[in-house]
Amino acid sequence: MFISSIEKKQGKLIESFDKVNQSRFRKYLDLKKDKLRKHLYPRLNLTALHKARKTIKEILYLSPVTKKSRAELDPFYNKLQVLIGQWHDKQIVVMMLDTTKYPVQRKVLSNECRKDIKKIKLLVDQFYRAQ
Repeated sequence: MFISSIEKKQGKLIESFDKVNQSRFRKYLDLKKDKLRKHLYPRLNLTALHKARKTIKEILYLSPVTKKSRAELDPFYNKLQVLIGQWHDKQIVVMMLDTTKYPVQRKVLSNECRKDIKKIKLLVDQFYRAQ
């Protein structure tokens, strides 16, 4: 119901955004991208990784306002937010698992978290080194 309500109002919302100075809006997105980069590169800040995912989602959701569709946006952002989400979900489960009752499952998930971090680092390094 909420989504259908938003979809109905999307046209009016986009018209309103057209009135916003596009260059200022792009500047805002660039600031968000710079903030993201500082969390991710050259050293990945694990404590800020979930916040970084929120910033990525903001970039993804706001980019169409600048006449740039999500499809045109670099796929890096979507891939990264998916990887971070998977890592975060596993981290939550690891924290919730009782070490005395589920030591094997906890260890397996912890290892998967480490692999996820390696994937995230690789994706981030490839993206920012190419720029």
